[in-house]
This record gives sequence, structure tokens and C-alpha cells, in this order.
Amino acid sequence: MPTKRSGPLVGKCPKCGNNIVLKKSFYGCSNYPECKFTLAEHFF
Repeated sequence: MPTKRSGPLVGKCPKCGNNIVLKKSFYGCSNYPECKFTLAEHFF
């Protein structure tokens, strides 16, 4: 089954190994909702 995407790929999820993609205002795992790993788009 292909993973869901919603933006450019930026790396691999450290929790499950799927792709990290840019969502609207944050980076999230393409395997959401099974994996809920996220990163803020801007740290400051």
C-alpha cells in the first residue's frame, strides 16, 4: 500500500521509517494517523 503524501519529502521518520513531508505549517510523518511524529516548520 503506498504511503500518503502532502508535500515535498524531507527525510525519514525516526519513529517508523516512513517519509517526513511538509504539511501546511509543520512537518509530519506520511504514515499519519498510524504514526503521529511531527516537527515544527519554524523553530524560532
